[in-house]
Amino acid sequence: MPEKVEFLDCCSQPVVKTLRALKRTSHEMESIRRCLHCNQYWYYLLLEQETREDTPDRKGWWVKLTSAEAEPMLASKEKPDLTLLNDKPGIVKDSEGIKRVVGRPDFF
Repeated sequence: MPEKVEFLDCCSQPVVKTLRALKRTSHEMESIRRCLHCNQYWYYLLLEQETREDTPDRKGWWVKLTSAEAEPMLASKEKPDLTLLNDKPGIVKDSEGIKRVVGRPDFF
């Protein structure tokens, strides 16, 4: 199901759709998504941790992918090698807000 993600910087009205789920557990989701308006590919990782207040702490990491990076990930039957993400700029959204990062955040 498409999801509006206003803080993404690919276009003026980013709405993303999951093209491939790489991992899905009760506390983690990893996927390749694409904006329905501008066709930008995104890698998305969501981690959810329980807190003492019984409200989950959600941390999301978004990384832009080129077509050359995303298409092999979508076509692969195996889980793709994600080491290319280690040095790419991305966006983190968590309880502290939204911030730009370079490389894999420490909490992932």
